[in-house]
Amino acid sequence: MDFTASTIELLTGEAATGAQVHVFVVGGSLPCLTPINPGHARVPIMPSINVVSSSNAYELARDNFDVNAGPVLDGTATKQEMGQKIYTAIVKVASGKMTRSETINYWDQPSIFTVGPLV
Repeated sequence: MDFTASTIELLTGEAATGAQVHVFVVGGSLPCLTPINPGHARVPIMPSINVVSSSNAYELARDNFDVNAGPVLDGTATKQEMGQKIYTAIVKVASGKMTRSETINYWDQPSIFTVGPLV
């Protein structure tokens, strides 16, 4: 998806193209540290695997994330190892394992509200 849109619009577009699982990657910025962040939403379209790239953020909001990719930046894991870990998470979720958002029963209400083009 190569356009600006809200999470629900992006996931709807991805689902329309045939995607079965979404991987949402977030950095270590302040918004991802809140207990529930709408950007890490569980939406009724498809499961969303939440990956965080900061070990500090992961430790502060562990319940919000499926994969901590911070070890790559910390130097304790390679990109290849982390890629395998994310791939394994995708396979497990595609096979029926619930994501963290699903286990904490968090929902983002779907509401596609854009009528015209976004800039």
